[in-house]
Amino acid sequence: MTAAAPTPAPSAAPVAIPFNLRFGHVLLDARVNGRPATLVLDTGSSACTIDAEWGKEQQFLAGREAKAVGVDDVGIRLTTLESLRLGNGVELRNEVAALVPLHDFSARHGCRIHGTIGFPLFSRHVVEIDYAERVVRLHDPRSFVYDGRGERIPLDISKRVPVLNAELVGRRDESLPARLLLDIGTGEYGAVLTKPFVDRHSSILNEPPFIEGPIGAGVGGAVYGRVTMISALRVARLTARKPIVVLSSNARGFFGVDWVDGTLGASILSRTRLILDYPHAEVIIEPLESWDAPFDYDLSGLTLSARGRAFERVTIDDITAGSPADATGFKLGDIVRSVDGRLVSGDSLDWIAERLTVPEARYAFRVERAGQLVDLEVNLGGADVLDREARC
Repeated sequence: MTAAAPTPAPSAAPVAIPFNLRFGHVLLDARVNGRPATLVLDTGSSACTIDAEWGKEQQFLAGREAKAVGVDDVGIRLTTLESLRLGNGVELRNEVAALVPLHDFSARHGCRIHGTIGFPLFSRHVVEIDYAERVVRLHDPRSFVYDGRGERIPLDISKRVPVLNAELVGRRDESLPARLLLDIGTGEYGAVLTKPFVDRHSSILNEPPFIEGPIGAGVGGAVYGRVTMISALRVARLTARKPIVVLSSNARGFFGVDWVDGTLGASILSRTRLILDYPHAEVIIEPLESWDAPFDYDLSGLTLSARGRAFERVTIDDITAGSPADATGFKLGDIVRSVDGRLVSGDSLDWIAERLTVPEARYAFRVERAGQLVDLEVNLGGADVLDREARC
């Protein structure tokens, strides 16, 4: 990949950029070659990416071919961005970016995602992600000083992504050391573990109960695996208790590699003030008051996406066998028109998802099926299947 032109050093005063948090992802308003864009801030991206369809619409020049490693290995093309601007005065110039298909990722969010911004930004700044205030602060690495009480943890960034040492504790208190990619792009889970790691430790990790099915979408398609709960995930002196983790069944792409054991995701990291200091190869994790709150997950068994030019049509893409949604009688392809009387569209996907994590709740869905309206009630009572003990 051609080296980018040097970017002027940032000023001593941090640049504050507000963000939206949607499905655990940090969404930033940006301008790419002068066009407004929504970019996902992603420590798991070793380069910047642009949605291939949007890039074609904007007539970004596609250059040489390359390979992207995501959910699967996909062939891509590269482009050079004349300008990528964030906030006031932060600009990457002549940055090489990968043109990748992000349509399914946008559909799961219910809004247009134009790309991701990764290593090129983190390598130039100390990046503070303040989840409590919903703001990203970009600091000058030459003058940044931290004097808080967070945990300072070494990072290996030799592959242009941050890898740290962690410890997983199984349901029967078995301890497993793991090298995890600190990935704020893993939105809804505490960790997603690679298939080689899961296979090596199947006697510990494949302990029922679990939920099996699709667990998200990324570059290259959908991610499949088993969703389970482990006793703890530890990083340095920090312990996240009863996090929700995914045991990947994908043997290809990132989840088939052996240089890392999985990702440490945003359901844990979003409970912190996170300071990523690539220039000094460390991360500072400062827990918020929400650190010890129970971890939620979708209890319904529904996978929803938004379709249409304006993401106005919410459809059911998958239904987990044996789930409350399966028992209710939802069908693949149903179009969700309302939930508890509220009309829904792509903007509502996070609102729906939040409600489907509440044990014992009941929700009235109105769906359109073959041109007819059908009323269904999903009952989440007794569906908290991942935790046999009382939630703590």
